[in-house]
Amino acid sequence: MTWTMQFAAVGIENLPEVGGKNASIGEMTRALTALGIEVPGGFAVTAGAYRRFLESAGIVDKMKSILVGLDRRDVTGVRRRSE
Repeated sequence: MTWTMQFAAVGIENLPEVGGKNASIGEMTRALTALGIEVPGGFAVTAGAYRRFLESAGIVDKMKSILVGLDRRDVTGVRRRSE
């Protein structure tokens, strides 16, 4: 399993692996580098690595129980559950 991916190697095709923001940063890094603009290096933590962390920490069931019935439009409820 890949735990991280360098931004220079990430693009929209990696969306399922790294998420939207990281894929966008990768696309931006590729585009700017191609124009000769220096971009500091960086990396994305993969979704698989995050899931492995949740499993190894033993918190998957706890998180699921907290999120049952969550109304994402209820900002107060989201804030309360995130605490």
